[in-house]
Amino acid sequence: MRCHRETFLRRRIDRGVLSVLLIASLLFGILPTTAHAASSAASFAPATDIYPERTEYRKGEEINIRTRLNNDSLNDLYDLRVWMEYDGADTMLVPGATERIVDELPYLCTNDLNFWISETKITDKIEATNNSLLINFTLRIVRLIPKLSKFFAFLKNDLQRLFTAFPSLWRSRYSADLGECTIMYDGREIRCIFKCSYQFKGGPVSVQASALAKGAEQASVRVKAPKNGFAGIVFGAEIDRNGSFSGWLFYINASDGAAGIVEITQNGVTSFARRKADIPKTGSCTLCVQNTTGGVKARLLNDLSEKDSVFPLFDIALSLSGDEWGLFKTGDDVYSDLQSSDVPFELPKETYCNPVHTASPDPYVLYEDGVYYLYSTNAPSDGFYADVSTDLVHWKRHGKIVADKKDLYGERGFWAPEVYRVNGKYYMLYTAEERLAVATADSPLGPFKKAGDGFLIPEHSIDGSFFFDESGKIYMYYAHATAKGECLYVTEMEPDLLHCKDGTKKQLSVPEGWEEYINEGPTVLKHNGTYYLTYSGQDYRSANYGVGCMISSSPTGPFTRDKTNPILQSNTASPGCGHHCFASSPDGSEMFIVYHRHLSSDAVHPRSLCIDRVQFVKSESGADRLVIGGPTSTPQPMPK
Repeated sequence: MRCHRETFLRRRIDRGVLSVLLIASLLFGILPTTAHAASSAASFAPATDIYPERTEYRKGEEINIRTRLNNDSLNDLYDLRVWMEYDGADTMLVPGATERIVDELPYLCTNDLNFWISETKITDKIEATNNSLLINFTLRIVRLIPKLSKFFAFLKNDLQRLFTAFPSLWRSRYSADLGECTIMYDGREIRCIFKCSYQFKGGPVSVQASALAKGAEQASVRVKAPKNGFAGIVFGAEIDRNGSFSGWLFYINASDGAAGIVEITQNGVTSFARRKADIPKTGSCTLCVQNTTGGVKARLLNDLSEKDSVFPLFDIALSLSGDEWGLFKTGDDVYSDLQSSDVPFELPKETYCNPVHTASPDPYVLYEDGVYYLYSTNAPSDGFYADVSTDLVHWKRHGKIVADKKDLYGERGFWAPEVYRVNGKYYMLYTAEERLAVATADSPLGPFKKAGDGFLIPEHSIDGSFFFDESGKIYMYYAHATAKGECLYVTEMEPDLLHCKDGTKKQLSVPEGWEEYINEGPTVLKHNGTYYLTYSGQDYRSANYGVGCMISSSPTGPFTRDKTNPILQSNTASPGCGHHCFASSPDGSEMFIVYHRHLSSDAVHPRSLCIDRVQFVKSESGADRLVIGGPTSTPQPMPK
């Protein structure tokens, strides 16, 4: 009923809008621009994967289905609504409520929506689908007010700009079928169909064919940071003379400080990577794309960066169907044409490629006497195992480092171990039954046995990490569940590492923004007098699991979040990246982040081990920024 009423109302409004546009087109000739904007919008429908919790349900069970929008909206999808329909009305089931994302999709590369169907009374079904025509009309009028204000502002300041902006004030609403799945309920087949409707915020989009020859391997473009639009490089594409294209796009959007790589086809826009970036609000920057043998490397160089000290924003193995290059823009802020890139990249003979190891979630690495020891959540019901390596890349399973789980506090849920050498002895800080404890050994390979008087903190506490400050104080950072979500805490430790100092517990964070309701897996680095608290955000099962960073002049805060968080962002090629530690290369000249990622885009477990390079880069704010060159899925130089 809701859909029919919205369609009726939209037709009434669209007829009025059409009349206005027809008159305006006679006076100013703007109708062709309107048609161009509409045709561009139609190609930006979300791509969706559908994952039923299971395919067979007994009578009375609730049916749960997850839809994953694999879409990078380019910040241009407005008021996206996704709903589910089904063809089993005789089953007296009621579909879950319509999901609506106002203004835009999150800047993360995917967005999960959960839908359900459950048994209920017919009256409940009517109430669930009933909606007031008056409420719908009122909401549309409220949304129209700021648009009209923008319209008259353009009229006052610049009549010519009005002609370009006018079509975007009266946006058409587009609809698309996202897909379907079939499940069995009480022995009967039910077909679940997912649909969406959306508006498109952008104005006309143009693609200019470049002067580069087809089949080029690299290109760069110098651009001003567009204030209200996008600029980028089209590559691996097929471009027609009208500017339409299918292929890949590396773009920047200064309005939300984000960059991304997307694939654009007739079926819509599929996101492969998106992350926050240092895009200057004023001035200019250079976009560089390199199509190497192993994959595509996309760099963003701004006026503060040195070309040899900034990692590619994206380093992804892609399949390119076309061989043309072009210049993409939604405004007039691009002021130079494409040119051959001046950022060469050549791989050495010895390389590695992520993932470097399997079944190693929540990793921690200890380096001693030329050997790396890897500890992870690899036996949650049995204790812990260790792996060894001499180069951070090639790992070999050593075996158990706990003779019997009775030698540990707790009986199950053995998670996230970290091992430290202190005064010739090895201390393993670990989680069991969602509380922190310590075990000790005389060797990094154990056997470890419980130490102290029991759990360090009697309440919920996970993912503990020690930090040894230059002042001589020892701090423990950990995650603790609160009414506001899982938050980060710090407490000072006694010198024996077996007891927390009374009165030193302090809360450091509350989850916000992309982190949703979880901050976990904390660890601390100190660089040039600044403390860098890095952590993971979102549920570890989410494809958007990532790593954030906060900085402070004190180990106990207050900490301020990095404006480009998450600094390690999952993408389609590397989903579920998070929970990490840091390690130096064998010669000590490079720093690496060691983290886990999902097995694939369809499966979380077993989580795999990855490593990528880390640098500290100069920043306008004064303190250097911690920058991660990843996640990568192409060949990389071996650690030095």
